[in-house]
Amino acid sequence: ALEDLKRNAYGILIPSSWYENFPYVVTESLQSGCVVIAARIGGIPERIVHGRNGFLFEPGDTENLVSVIRSLPQYDLALLRKNAQESVGDLSEAIFYERLIVLYRMLISRV
Repeated sequence: ALEDLKRNAYGILIPSSWYENFPYVVTESLQSGCVVIAARIGGIPERIVHGRNGFLFEPGDTENLVSVIRSLPQYDLALLRKNAQESVGDLSEAIFYERLIVLYRMLISRV
């Protein structure tokens, strides 16, 4: 049911005020092709490129958030969703597995 909600939503709002290093909700939303509208704080801006795969606003600045939300209709939702999924392509299970195996082999070779 959650995936259906994300597919039918324009985006997901993440008004975080905490300096999270790698917020899972951002990654999970992008993988689902959901456009992320998030506070520019912690590790969030490392994954969100404003206007490409999501949108950023200044934490605690409601006027900035309103401005971002009002600008949404000028963007191509299908393109944003495509860019969202592509932006976390390096986090797929297969790629993660391959990187982990390379690391293990390197460490074993040092023993």
